[in-house]
Amino acid sequence: MRLFLIAAMSISLRAADYTSEDKSFTITVPDGWRVRTAPILGQTMTILEPASGGEERVIAGTGVAAATNIQELSQHAAALTGLLIPGATLSTQPRFTTSGSSPAAEQSYRGGGLSAWNGMTLTGEFYFSVLAIARGAREQALEPVGRAILRSARFHGLGRNSGAERMLVGRWLNTDNRSRRTGVRDTLNYISNWSVVFTPNGQFRSEKESWVDTNSDLNGGGNTNAAAVHTGAYRVYGSTLVADTVGLGKQLYSIEWYPNGAGVKLNGQLFTRQ
Repeated sequence: MRLFLIAAMSISLRAADYTSEDKSFTITVPDGWRVRTAPILGQTMTILEPASGGEERVIAGTGVAAATNIQELSQHAAALTGLLIPGATLSTQPRFTTSGSSPAAEQSYRGGGLSAWNGMTLTGEFYFSVLAIARGAREQALEPVGRAILRSARFHGLGRNSGAERMLVGRWLNTDNRSRRTGVRDTLNYISNWSVVFTPNGQFRSEKESWVDTNSDLNGGGNTNAAAVHTGAYRVYGSTLVADTVGLGKQLYSIEWYPNGAGVKLNGQLFTRQ
Protein backbone atom coordinates (compact mmCIF):
# COMPACT_ATOMS: atom_id res chain seq x y z
CA MET A 1 0.00 0.00 0.00
CA ARG A 2 1.24 3.48 -0.88
CA LEU A 3 1.34 4.70 2.70
CA PHE A 4 3.28 1.64 3.82
CA LEU A 5 5.87 1.87 1.01
CA ILE A 6 7.31 5.28 1.93
CA ALA A 7 11.09 5.04 1.67
CA ALA A 8 12.92 5.37 4.97
CA MET A 9 15.24 8.34 5.37
CA SER A 10 16.96 6.94 8.46
CA ILE A 11 16.50 4.07 10.90
CA SER A 12 17.38 3.99 14.57
CA LEU A 13 17.65 1.04 16.91
CA ARG A 14 14.86 0.58 19.42
CA ALA A 15 15.42 2.66 22.52
CA ALA A 16 13.43 3.75 25.55
CA ASP A 17 13.37 7.33 24.30
CA TYR A 18 13.58 8.82 20.82
CA THR A 19 14.16 12.50 20.00
CA SER A 20 13.07 13.80 16.61
CA GLU A 21 15.71 14.92 14.10
CA ASP A 22 14.82 18.58 14.59
CA LYS A 23 14.93 18.16 18.41
CA SER A 24 11.34 19.40 18.68
CA PHE A 25 9.98 16.46 20.69
CA THR A 26 10.91 13.27 22.53
CA ILE A 27 8.72 10.17 22.77
CA THR A 28 8.99 6.81 24.48
CA VAL A 29 9.22 3.96 21.97
CA PRO A 30 7.13 0.93 23.03
CA ASP A 31 8.88 -2.42 23.37
CA GLY A 32 8.88 -4.32 20.11
CA TRP A 33 8.78 -1.21 17.93
CA ARG A 34 11.48 0.56 15.91
CA VAL A 35 11.75 4.10 14.54
CA ARG A 36 12.55 5.68 11.18
CA THR A 37 11.75 8.94 9.43
CA ALA A 38 10.06 9.57 6.10
CA PRO A 39 8.71 12.56 4.12
CA ILE A 40 4.91 12.78 4.21
CA LEU A 41 3.08 15.63 2.47
CA GLY A 42 6.29 17.66 2.36
CA GLN A 43 7.18 17.23 6.05
CA THR A 44 9.62 14.85 7.70
CA MET A 45 7.64 12.61 10.05
CA THR A 46 8.60 10.02 12.64
CA ILE A 47 7.40 6.51 11.76
CA LEU A 48 7.14 3.69 14.30
CA GLU A 49 6.75 0.14 13.02
CA PRO A 50 6.86 -3.36 14.57
CA ALA A 51 10.41 -4.68 14.80
CA SER A 52 9.00 -8.03 13.70
CA GLY A 53 8.05 -6.55 10.31
CA GLY A 54 4.28 -6.21 10.72
CA GLU A 55 2.30 -3.76 8.56
CA GLU A 56 1.03 -1.58 11.40
CA ARG A 57 2.39 1.97 11.40
CA VAL A 58 2.33 4.85 13.87
CA ILE A 59 3.07 8.32 12.48
CA ALA A 60 4.13 11.04 14.92
CA GLY A 61 4.90 14.67 14.16
CA THR A 62 4.62 18.27 15.22
CA GLY A 63 4.26 21.62 13.51
CA VAL A 64 2.58 25.01 13.50
CA ALA A 65 -1.19 24.71 13.87
CA ALA A 66 -3.57 26.79 11.80
CA ALA A 67 -6.20 25.94 14.41
CA THR A 68 -6.76 28.17 17.43
CA ASN A 69 -8.45 25.53 19.61
CA ILE A 70 -8.47 21.75 19.99
CA GLN A 71 -11.91 21.36 18.39
CA GLU A 72 -10.72 23.08 15.24
CA LEU A 73 -7.49 21.04 15.28
CA SER A 74 -9.47 17.79 15.33
CA GLN A 75 -11.36 18.94 12.21
CA HIS A 76 -8.10 19.77 10.42
CA ALA A 77 -6.70 16.36 11.43
CA ALA A 78 -9.71 14.59 9.93
CA ALA A 79 -9.21 16.40 6.62
CA LEU A 80 -5.49 15.55 6.59
CA THR A 81 -6.14 11.89 7.39
CA GLY A 82 -8.48 11.77 4.40
CA LEU A 83 -5.49 12.74 2.22
CA LEU A 84 -3.19 10.15 3.79
CA ILE A 85 -5.79 7.36 3.67
CA PRO A 86 -8.09 7.90 0.66
CA GLY A 87 -11.67 7.04 1.57
CA ALA A 88 -11.13 7.23 5.33
CA THR A 89 -13.87 8.91 7.35
CA LEU A 90 -14.48 9.34 11.06
CA SER A 91 -15.83 6.18 12.69
CA THR A 92 -16.13 7.77 16.16
CA GLN A 93 -16.91 11.25 17.40
CA PRO A 94 -13.90 13.22 18.69
CA ARG A 95 -13.26 12.82 22.41
CA PHE A 96 -11.77 15.92 24.01
CA THR A 97 -9.52 15.55 27.02
CA THR A 98 -6.11 16.73 28.26
CA SER A 99 -2.57 15.40 28.05
CA GLY A 100 -0.47 16.94 30.77
CA SER A 101 -1.39 20.63 30.71
CA SER A 102 -2.37 20.68 27.03
CA PRO A 103 -5.84 20.18 25.53
CA ALA A 104 -6.06 16.91 23.59
CA ALA A 105 -8.41 15.06 21.25
CA GLU A 106 -8.83 11.45 20.15
CA GLN A 107 -10.76 10.11 17.14
CA SER A 108 -10.86 7.01 14.91
CA TYR A 109 -11.25 6.45 11.16
CA ARG A 110 -12.11 3.64 8.76
CA GLY A 111 -11.93 3.42 4.99
CA GLY A 112 -9.82 2.20 2.11
CA GLY A 113 -9.32 -1.16 3.78
CA LEU A 114 -7.60 0.49 6.75
CA SER A 115 -8.50 1.73 10.19
CA ALA A 116 -6.72 4.35 12.30
CA TRP A 117 -6.63 5.95 15.73
CA ASN A 118 -5.57 9.59 15.98
CA GLY A 119 -4.54 11.50 19.10
CA MET A 120 -3.38 15.11 19.16
CA THR A 121 -2.47 17.94 21.51
CA LEU A 122 -2.34 21.70 21.09
CA THR A 123 0.37 23.59 22.98
CA GLY A 124 0.34 27.30 22.22
CA GLU A 125 0.39 27.54 18.44
CA PHE A 126 1.97 24.09 17.94
CA TYR A 127 0.32 20.70 17.50
CA PHE A 128 1.62 17.21 18.23
CA SER A 129 -0.13 14.32 16.49
CA VAL A 130 -0.01 10.52 16.66
CA LEU A 131 -1.76 8.52 13.91
CA ALA A 132 -1.83 4.72 14.39
CA ILE A 133 -2.80 2.78 11.24
CA ALA A 134 -3.71 -0.88 10.75
CA ARG A 135 -5.30 -3.07 8.12
CA GLY A 136 -9.00 -3.88 8.44
CA ALA A 137 -10.84 -2.94 11.62
CA ARG A 138 -7.88 -3.29 13.99
CA GLU A 139 -7.42 0.29 15.17
CA GLN A 140 -8.56 -0.71 18.66
CA ALA A 141 -5.54 -3.01 18.98
CA LEU A 142 -3.24 -0.07 18.16
CA GLU A 143 -5.13 2.48 20.26
CA PRO A 144 -3.22 1.71 23.52
CA VAL A 145 0.10 1.98 21.63
CA GLY A 146 -0.83 5.32 20.09
CA ARG A 147 -2.20 6.71 23.35
CA ALA A 148 0.97 5.68 25.24
CA ILE A 149 3.14 7.45 22.66
CA LEU A 150 0.96 10.58 22.83
CA ARG A 151 1.11 10.69 26.62
CA SER A 152 4.88 10.13 26.63
CA ALA A 153 5.59 13.05 24.32
CA ARG A 154 7.72 15.91 25.63
CA PHE A 155 7.51 18.95 23.36
CA HIS A 156 10.73 20.99 23.24
CA GLY A 157 9.45 23.65 20.85
CA LEU A 158 10.08 24.56 17.23
CA GLY A 159 12.87 27.10 16.85
CA ARG A 160 12.53 30.14 14.65
CA ASN A 161 14.24 29.77 11.26
CA SER A 162 16.16 33.05 11.37
CA GLY A 163 18.08 32.16 8.19
CA ALA A 164 14.85 31.85 6.17
CA GLU A 165 13.51 35.06 7.73
CA ARG A 166 16.63 36.94 6.56
CA MET A 167 16.35 35.44 3.06
CA LEU A 168 12.73 36.62 2.77
CA VAL A 169 13.59 40.27 3.42
CA GLY A 170 12.93 42.27 0.25
CA ARG A 171 10.30 42.53 -2.48
CA TRP A 172 8.90 39.44 -4.20
CA LEU A 173 6.60 39.24 -7.22
CA ASN A 174 4.26 36.52 -8.48
CA THR A 175 2.78 36.97 -11.98
CA ASP A 176 -0.06 34.88 -13.37
CA ASN A 177 -1.12 35.26 -17.00
CA ARG A 178 -3.62 32.77 -18.39
CA SER A 179 -5.93 32.63 -21.40
CA ARG A 180 -8.65 30.19 -22.31
CA ARG A 181 -11.34 30.04 -24.97
CA THR A 182 -14.84 30.13 -23.49
CA GLY A 183 -16.75 29.87 -26.77
CA VAL A 184 -16.33 29.83 -30.50
CA ARG A 185 -15.61 33.58 -30.58
CA ASP A 186 -14.83 34.40 -26.95
CA THR A 187 -11.50 34.35 -25.07
CA LEU A 188 -11.04 34.88 -21.33
CA ASN A 189 -7.72 36.40 -20.21
CA TYR A 190 -6.70 36.44 -16.55
CA ILE A 191 -3.71 38.50 -15.38
CA SER A 192 -2.54 39.10 -11.81
CA ASN A 193 0.46 40.71 -10.15
CA TRP A 194 1.04 39.79 -6.51
CA SER A 195 3.74 41.74 -4.73
CA VAL A 196 4.91 40.99 -1.18
CA VAL A 197 7.46 43.06 0.77
CA PHE A 198 9.06 41.51 3.87
CA THR A 199 10.89 43.92 6.18
CA PRO A 200 13.78 43.13 8.57
CA ASN A 201 11.59 43.93 11.61
CA GLY A 202 9.16 41.08 10.90
CA GLN A 203 6.44 43.02 9.05
CA PHE A 204 5.02 42.44 5.57
CA ARG A 205 2.85 44.21 3.02
CA SER A 206 0.99 42.25 0.35
CA GLU A 207 -0.56 43.89 -2.74
CA LYS A 208 -2.43 41.85 -5.31
CA GLU A 209 -4.03 43.30 -8.43
CA SER A 210 -5.86 41.21 -11.00
CA TRP A 211 -7.60 41.80 -14.31
CA VAL A 212 -10.09 39.67 -16.21
CA ASP A 213 -10.54 40.56 -19.88
CA THR A 214 -13.17 39.02 -22.13
CA ASN A 215 -12.43 39.43 -25.83
CA SER A 216 -15.32 38.74 -28.15
CA ASP A 217 -15.53 38.99 -31.91
CA LEU A 218 -19.21 39.83 -31.50
CA ASN A 219 -19.38 42.69 -28.97
CA GLY A 220 -15.80 43.70 -28.24
CA GLY A 221 -15.84 42.13 -24.74
CA GLY A 222 -15.10 43.91 -21.48
CA ASN A 223 -12.80 43.84 -18.49
CA THR A 224 -12.89 43.91 -14.72
CA ASN A 225 -10.12 44.46 -12.21
CA ALA A 226 -9.70 44.05 -8.46
CA ALA A 227 -7.04 44.99 -5.93
CA ALA A 228 -6.33 43.83 -2.39
CA VAL A 229 -3.79 45.13 0.13
CA HIS A 230 -2.93 43.30 3.36
CA THR A 231 -0.38 43.94 6.09
CA GLY A 232 0.78 42.07 9.16
CA ALA A 233 3.63 40.34 10.95
CA TYR A 234 5.49 37.21 9.87
CA ARG A 235 7.83 34.56 11.26
CA VAL A 236 9.23 31.25 10.02
CA TYR A 237 9.38 27.89 11.80
CA GLY A 238 11.25 25.23 9.84
CA SER A 239 9.83 25.47 6.31
CA THR A 240 6.54 27.09 7.36
CA LEU A 241 5.86 30.81 7.00
CA VAL A 242 3.37 32.09 9.58
CA ALA A 243 1.62 35.31 8.59
CA ASP A 244 -0.52 37.16 11.15
CA THR A 245 -2.59 39.16 8.68
CA VAL A 246 -4.62 42.13 9.86
CA GLY A 247 -8.30 41.29 9.46
CA LEU A 248 -7.65 37.69 8.35
CA GLY A 249 -5.80 36.14 11.29
CA LYS A 250 -3.07 33.50 11.10
CA GLN A 251 -2.23 32.03 7.70
CA LEU A 252 0.33 29.30 6.96
CA TYR A 253 2.48 28.98 3.84
CA SER A 254 4.88 26.19 2.95
CA ILE A 255 8.29 27.48 1.79
CA GLU A 256 10.31 25.93 -1.03
CA TRP A 257 13.49 27.77 -2.06
CA TYR A 258 14.96 27.96 -5.53
CA PRO A 259 18.79 27.79 -5.88
CA ASN A 260 20.66 30.85 -4.56
CA GLY A 261 17.44 32.30 -3.12
CA ALA A 262 16.44 33.87 -6.46
CA GLY A 263 12.95 32.45 -6.16
CA VAL A 264 10.68 30.97 -3.53
CA LYS A 265 7.44 29.00 -3.72
CA LEU A 266 4.81 29.91 -1.13
CA ASN A 267 2.12 27.23 -1.06
CA GLY A 268 3.30 26.22 -4.53
CA GLN A 269 3.13 29.70 -6.07
CA LEU A 270 6.43 30.98 -7.45
CA PHE A 271 7.69 34.41 -6.35
CA THR A 272 10.85 35.97 -7.81
CA ARG A 273 13.03 38.52 -6.06
CA GLN A 274 12.74 42.07 -7.42
